[in-house]
Amino acid sequence: MRCDLSRRELARRSGISERYIAQIEAGKGNVSIVLLLLLASAIHGSQP
Repeated sequence: MRCDLSRRELARRSGISERYIAQIEAGKGNVSIVLLLLLASAIHGSQP
């Protein structure tokens, strides 16, 4: 939200499904370091 990114756009940029991102946001998904790196790269606009 702070970066003005929708869940759909974050999913597109990171290659992670919207559903899984929603689970992570709700605290129900298990997140690996690889997924965290993909999300961080997508949020900050760099290539994973």
